[in-house]
Amino acid sequence: MSRFWTFYPDFCKGNFFIARAKGLSMMREVYHLFSGGKDSSLAAWMLSRMGYEVKLVTITFGLLDNWKFARETAEILGFDHEVVKAPREVLEEAVRMCIEDRRPGRAIQYIHEKAL
Repeated sequence: MSRFWTFYPDFCKGNFFIARAKGLSMMREVYHLFSGGKDSSLAAWMLSRMGYEVKLVTITFGLLDNWKFARETAEILGFDHEVVKAPREVLEEAVRMCIEDRRPGRAIQYIHEKAL
């Protein structure tokens, strides 16, 4: 069974989608980094309307309980949702990058890459 992964930039927030197509049936799953806000919710809904099987993923570092809002929103929207705890070292490296660069762009990209 052939598999391939394609990355799609989120049009609003710089999140990433991972779409996986399986074999010739072209059953497509999308793992969408999900904050629970309006932009990532709209993106999830649009993907589902485009025929993707959408799986929502929220990353937490275990410092805040912001994932609870994302889980509640996912339930309301009717999507599968998973919370993944990222290592604290990823957050510490991202903070170091923000301080070094004096802006968050590279750090946010780093966190997204680690989340994938």
